[in-house]
Amino acid sequence: AWQTDPRHGPKLTCDRRGEMTEPDNLGPNRPQPVATDRPAVAAGPKRVAVPAHLWVVAGAGLLVNLAWLTHALLSLNGNSAFFKLLGYGRDQIDYYTGYPWLPAIFWALAIGAGFAGCIALLRRRASAVGLLAGSVFSQLVLLGLSLTLLDSANVLGPFATGSAIVAVVIGTGLAGYAWWAGRRGVLR
Repeated sequence: AWQTDPRHGPKLTCDRRGEMTEPDNLGPNRPQPVATDRPAVAAGPKRVAVPAHLWVVAGAGLLVNLAWLTHALLSLNGNSAFFKLLGYGRDQIDYYTGYPWLPAIFWALAIGAGFAGCIALLRRRASAVGLLAGSVFSQLVLLGLSLTLLDSANVLGPFATGSAIVAVVIGTGLAGYAWWAGRRGVLR
């Protein structure tokens, strides 16, 4: 017989022969769970597999930013071996050793945001879009300051100006890729 103990809930008892009995709802005739259309656990956002090209793009972006960081540090510190390697004369060396603080800030922001954006891209974070867009904005401001206030086109020549434009194009490509990956659900 099935008995209920108010302190401990239902319990099994013995029948007349002393054998254990179980209630009908615990035996082989117990009710089966009803299948529903709803999932047992609430489904979250769909996870998208990491595409291999994300690793390639973000890794290449990190390498490019590392090259820009190396150039900035060696130039702004007046490394004579670096200037000699580039074939810079006195005017070009003076350009970098007397670099004003405002363009230096935008140069640092462009490189720092580029690094952070590529790392966020590797970690599949949506913040990569804003960071890489901030890097492009800083590069554009730096290019404008360099061409107008510092006259970099005359001092450094067309190659340096072309390199700055290439930096903007690469940064724009990275920011565009991050935006595209975010729209495809790769970034979270």
